[in-house]
Amino acid sequence: MRIISLTDDREDAEDNARHAQLLTAAGVSQDTSVEQTISSLLQKGHACLQKAVKLATDEEKARQDSSLDKSGIVDAFMAMVSFCDKILRHQEDDDKGTELTSIPGLPAAVVSNLLQALRHDSPEARQRFPRLLQLVELYPDTMDLFIQKVSQVPSWLCISWLGQMVALLDKPEAVAVHGVLTRIAQDYPQALVYPLKISSENFEFEDSVVGRRNQEAVTKLKKTLSVIYTLVDKLIGGLEQLSHPDQLFKDWGDDADLKRLLKVDPKKRTKEDKVNIKRLYEEMYNSLLDFRSPSQDSSMSSLFGSSSSELESQSVGFGPFRRRFAQQFAKECDKMFGKDGGRILDMKEKEFLKLKSGMQGMMGDFYRKAFPREKGNCYAPGLLKDYCPWLSDFNPLDYDRELEIPGQYTGKVKPLVQYHAKIAGFDQRVKVMSSLRKPKRITIRGDDERDRPFLVKGGEDLRQDQRIQQLFDIMNDILTLDPACSQRQLRIRTYGVIPMTSR
Repeated sequence: MRIISLTDDREDAEDNARHAQLLTAAGVSQDTSVEQTISSLLQKGHACLQKAVKLATDEEKARQDSSLDKSGIVDAFMAMVSFCDKILRHQEDDDKGTELTSIPGLPAAVVSNLLQALRHDSPEARQRFPRLLQLVELYPDTMDLFIQKVSQVPSWLCISWLGQMVALLDKPEAVAVHGVLTRIAQDYPQALVYPLKISSENFEFEDSVVGRRNQEAVTKLKKTLSVIYTLVDKLIGGLEQLSHPDQLFKDWGDDADLKRLLKVDPKKRTKEDKVNIKRLYEEMYNSLLDFRSPSQDSSMSSLFGSSSSELESQSVGFGPFRRRFAQQFAKECDKMFGKDGGRILDMKEKEFLKLKSGMQGMMGDFYRKAFPREKGNCYAPGLLKDYCPWLSDFNPLDYDRELEIPGQYTGKVKPLVQYHAKIAGFDQRVKVMSSLRKPKRITIRGDDERDRPFLVKGGEDLRQDQRIQQLFDIMNDILTLDPACSQRQLRIRTYGVIPMTSR
């Protein structure tokens, strides 16, 4: 007796049938290579999507009323975007540089269709917007198309990615975002002011026509935002007063530039090295220990062309906490490091580190003696007036501009600025957290009679934290679209992160 399996024969027959269908769809013969078959299929798929996009565009032009169902139009645009971008990514990731297909204009198709979908407020298009910034860099010939299409997109739809756009402003491809950033500066100045300020710290413009053009564009943006600068500078300066001064001193000693300069043998240090060492010391001294002159904590002002008199008017000055610290350690620093840091110029790295460590120990003793430790708190004041009287006494009626509570521009809905909560004052209580950076929890009181807690964290660049939270937010959107995840209410808890300075 024989047992004959028909399963393999049936599977082979099905495979042959599918193969024949594939060849028919591709319009190629049996002996065509796999590469040519794939290329032919991609070309036919692209042609079908082009027809869908044309039908969607014609439908949009024919019916301009509110009854138009935009979901189908957006689906057509995004299908084309996904198709073309997958091919582009495959080619970009392929080390051999092989092309899947000879379809022309793939980058332009992604730029054009994604921005058309974004114009219709597509959430997926909004999430994919940073890819366009990458394409403009990789394929410069898409620049003009990007500028043309993005000008038709409402400016608020790009607010989610302000950090990524302002980071381009000193790059060759910056011209792509000049227009949209100008519109955002005019429409929503308090959405742009913080990202622009923090990025301005590290701008390095090329000495070329393009570099000068970018510098002029940044100057124009700053001029547009100038109406709110003074108040924002004061807010940033006030929040910087909440940083623990011993942490700021440690940050100065651990600065990468200072470490690099000190590694050079004192006898081999150049004149430029010595100038930079003194500059870094003076920056630390002015912001941390020079309590007799107006505080320069809001160092961003100089980046925006403020004169010394303007800086003085914008400064919030030292609070009692920082003033007491400065009085205690200004002379000690002069003694250890010399006036204006002169002694550091001839110090070896090992000697400097020993002195720095000793100073940090003295600062720790100062805290323990100066501030009684309450249960669950660090050695630090618990009242806002001890850190910054300007924040403690803040009254919006003293200014001709209103300061919005940060973090209200999500980019998911059109901002109604007239309904945004403005800062009415600050709660007097400050809670010092026990983590490494000793962040402070404060409460901002809004003019809508709501209190909003904020955690003020100094000494770190929070732009990476902000982008991680953006990633979590996108993941939440994906979970919401999945029925099983949505039913179980699966979400990642996210927090709004508003970087104001690089430290």
